[in-house]
Amino acid sequence: MVSEDDRSLIHRSVESERMELDHFVRLFYAKFFEICPDVRAVFPDDMAGQHEKLLTSLTHIIEALDHPEKLSAILKH
Repeated sequence: MVSEDDRSLIHRSVESERMELDHFVRLFYAKFFEICPDVRAVFPDDMAGQHEKLLTSLTHIIEALDHPEKLSAILKH
């Protein structure tokens, strides 16, 4: 599913001192709403809960990269 090189790159990126997942999540939604402004109305005004959900999902996915069966289950869910 995910190559060893890709897993390594993801782990190095996340573990980098420059990577702040909280900041990444905020930028992700800002860019998402910039590109797709029509979907903004589907999301709550206070995005804190949505940010937490995405952060939690990303964390679980990153942790499961080395376990394909676990990653597959997470992605299906």
